[in-house]
Amino acid sequence: MTSTQTSYRLGCFVGVLSLGLASVGLSAVPSAPSHAGTSADTGLEEVVVTAQRRSEDLRKVPISMTAITPEQLETFHLQDLASLPMVTPDLNFTQGINFTQTYIRGIGSGLVNAGLEGPVATYIDGGYVSREFGGLYDILDPSSVEVLKGPQGSLYGRNATGGVLLITTADPTANSEGHLDAEVGNIGHQKLEGVVNLPISDTLSVRIAGRYRYDGGYITNLADGQLYGESELGIGRVKLAYKPNNAFSAIFYAEVDNGRGSAEPNAQFLPAVYCAFCATSTAPNPVTDPYTTSVNTFQRWGTHNNTDYYNLQLHYDTSALSLASTTTYRKMDGLSLGDYDLVASNTQIFNLGQDTGARTFSQSLVATTNLSGMFNVAGGADYVQDKSRINLFIWFQNVVPAAPAVFNTVDTKSISPFVEATITPVEHVKLVVGGRYTHDDRTIASQKYSDSAFTPRIVASYDAGLMNIYASYNEGFHAGGFSALSGPPLATVQPEKIKSYEVGLKYEAKDHRFRANAAVFRYDYTDVQVLVLDQSNASGGVSRLQNAAAANGKGVELDFHYKPMDALELFGGGSVLDAKYTRYPGAQVQLPTLDAGGNPIGSHVGFIDLSGATLPHAPRTTAFLGATARSSIGKGWKGEITATVHHSSDFDFAADSPLLRVEYQPALTTASVLAKVMPDDGRYNIGFYVDNLTNQVYYNFRFFTAPFGALQNVARPRTFGLSMGVRF
Repeated sequence: MTSTQTSYRLGCFVGVLSLGLASVGLSAVPSAPSHAGTSADTGLEEVVVTAQRRSEDLRKVPISMTAITPEQLETFHLQDLASLPMVTPDLNFTQGINFTQTYIRGIGSGLVNAGLEGPVATYIDGGYVSREFGGLYDILDPSSVEVLKGPQGSLYGRNATGGVLLITTADPTANSEGHLDAEVGNIGHQKLEGVVNLPISDTLSVRIAGRYRYDGGYITNLADGQLYGESELGIGRVKLAYKPNNAFSAIFYAEVDNGRGSAEPNAQFLPAVYCAFCATSTAPNPVTDPYTTSVNTFQRWGTHNNTDYYNLQLHYDTSALSLASTTTYRKMDGLSLGDYDLVASNTQIFNLGQDTGARTFSQSLVATTNLSGMFNVAGGADYVQDKSRINLFIWFQNVVPAAPAVFNTVDTKSISPFVEATITPVEHVKLVVGGRYTHDDRTIASQKYSDSAFTPRIVASYDAGLMNIYASYNEGFHAGGFSALSGPPLATVQPEKIKSYEVGLKYEAKDHRFRANAAVFRYDYTDVQVLVLDQSNASGGVSRLQNAAAANGKGVELDFHYKPMDALELFGGGSVLDAKYTRYPGAQVQLPTLDAGGNPIGSHVGFIDLSGATLPHAPRTTAFLGATARSSIGKGWKGEITATVHHSSDFDFAADSPLLRVEYQPALTTASVLAKVMPDDGRYNIGFYVDNLTNQVYYNFRFFTAPFGALQNVARPRTFGLSMGVRF
């Protein structure tokens, strides 16, 4: 380990530890732990969400969604977005070359670049996040996490055809409080997290949060013995809240995220007959052990990501009207180096460097009424100005770039006013009618692209007291833009459009011990953006999106939470999804090349009709089931244990030919266990965790390009460790 790396780790540890030491100082003025009284509760915790741009009980929101509280995130050991599918039906994450791909109900994008965003919108504290470069977000000191499923084109606008992720961080409070948590585990895992909340005056308070996380490598490079899959992350956030009276509040925060990881541990996994250059490698190809690879020797850290995030929220509330303004600025820079020649050998053929960055300003204005009469209105406007870059280059032998490939910077401006009216014609019945108009302008050099769309939302619901039944119609719009990662003039891709129909119910028992949600949905999806590899001589071989003709999906989702007694909670859910291309002639796929006897001798690019084929990232079934048990263990101590099992049927990573189906994830089942003991006042705890309990082999992604072969990036094996925490 170099002195620079040692200093980086030490600096992160000292920074977060200082938060913990500061919080120790608060013990002279103790406050009740945030989870105090849980064991005495007689029912399930009330869940308040902001899915409709106002605070409401989850049961009253006519949207299929999963809402996860901070207590549940801790109980389930969910620490980043990648772990959310463990308790969220129809949500799927995968990772590409230094960026994240999010899919809901089979809707997502295989390519996110400077000229395009994904079709699942992410908002952090009300601020739109244009691109998920730099890996998956850690969830630090949250207030809530909400996953809205299906198009949300009225309330959240462009790029919400698949759904929306709403992440809300904890605001400063008037109490002196804090916590310090630590984990150590196998494969070098280390995590230290601290939060301090201090009232500065009667009107001003501050909340400081920090996290350091390190995970060691787990994939051995046969070429040099180096371990790949290593990652390191440091996050720091300072949040100020000014509340001079009950009507007005101003909350500002600044956050810095710094992360790095080893080069992508891609491994060739098909028989050598499909790999045109595998014979040039001195290491074995394909690999037989999924936790090995054979790639070029790189520097230890292959990816570097830095993000600065600033957020200002202003709220003015009266009994009849609420006004909210959210202003955000996000600066992101990332660098990724790796062996992407699709040979996964130590032969110097195609090493790819990717420099990415974004400067994103967004402004949101929302007004909502809270009138006692028949009508209420929510309306406002969102503005986004984004300048993003993606620069690709070829490099050799860990030296400076040897050959430039792509240097793109795209300016995007988007504005979208919206309005939504809620009408209560008779008691228990509500009608929601609304819509949003969106206009986008994109520019690269002298090339321009513009599109506009109107997306309506209509909902009818009947609140029968314990049960809320609703039916909705929503339209969504995923913005088009510049498709290919090549020099100007760039190819463009048209916007996707979706029409969705949903019927659902939300039920909560009178004693608040049982809660269930169910939804049946169907969507029609046109101009679907599909990832292909353009291998024409003119392009030189670049990934791009093209518009497939059409697709549709239909399915059922269900989740429940049951607390039969104070000492036991049961939870579970599942989905059945049928999402297919209804028309996709001339799809570009990878096909086997056969000799006269029908034996494979290689592979080539071909074109077939994929009408009727399943959409990528759309498993037929997903399900999860778990339980939390709590009990007194005597002498002023108590304990709790949570076990969760998640299952997904197989799915494709990309539109793939049934003749050579390799870009797919076989069916998988994973499980996790977390247990801890603590005194009755909950001030301290010590425990253990196990993730991927059954040591299931599964993948971050698989990718095949003829005639070079197929790569896979395997996910982490079983991980386990000890946890410790203190609350003040």
